[in-house]
Amino acid sequence: MFELRPARAADKAAILEFCQQTFSWGDYIHHVYDEWLADPNGDMTVATVDGVPVALARIRYLSSTEAWFEGLRVNPAFRRHGMGHAIAQYNQARAISRGIVVGRAFISATNIASQNLSSGMGFVQIDQYHGHDLRHAVKRSTAPYIVRPASAEDMPEIITFMQDYRHALLSWHWQAQQVSAQALQRALAANSLWVALLDGRVACVSAGTFWDDDKEMQIVGLFSQQVAPAEAVVQHMINEHSVGNIAELRVYRHHEQPSIELASLGFEPNPDAVSGIWELKLARPNS
Repeated sequence: MFELRPARAADKAAILEFCQQTFSWGDYIHHVYDEWLADPNGDMTVATVDGVPVALARIRYLSSTEAWFEGLRVNPAFRRHGMGHAIAQYNQARAISRGIVVGRAFISATNIASQNLSSGMGFVQIDQYHGHDLRHAVKRSTAPYIVRPASAEDMPEIITFMQDYRHALLSWHWQAQQVSAQALQRALAANSLWVALLDGRVACVSAGTFWDDDKEMQIVGLFSQQVAPAEAVVQHMINEHSVGNIAELRVYRHHEQPSIELASLGFEPNPDAVSGIWELKLARPNS
């Protein structure tokens, strides 16, 4: 039998022992465990056998109604014992008790086990993100657009601009939240918003993540009614790559983005960088 309980600092060594080679490139739990544990807007749960942690899962509360499910890991020696299902159900119950009505998660296109588990629990895939990696950088001007990180002074115009995308998802740091003023402010605070300006006015808003440790840039959202300003954002990042400020550049294509010809900009699709966004509608406690 196993027991479920909140994670503790003392669990870290046991957790990391089976979170080394989760993916072909390794895992990221060792980078975020302490941060997750200290986050007041999240809950991290472990399953234990004889007091030893053998599974992990985390919820991040993005707003009063939205949650992000992530970090589901099960020690290979204890798989197929129902732990993944049990810990996921436990976290869903915790989310419902807080009034959360929708939960989402990224699941790799190759992670069939997680897809089957999520589907069996009521999740449905609502979008798929296809990663394209820069292979042949060509530096070009972004004129007439000026591309730069968004600032607090830009926020009133950005919030108004994004009203046309209020039903879309804003993604950064491997989480996604419905577009809102709060979500935009969170992305700004995480240094994850960029703008393309034309004559001083916002023509495109971009969301993404720059990983400082390895200078990797991921563009996950490009919001514009036209291709040109969105392409200018991508070209700006290519130019940053050309001068060494970005070591690796990836653009994720999905249905909410303008149809940029990424191949003409030097990008190639990466079949190992495909993930779906899965969504679960949660019932309120009194429903």
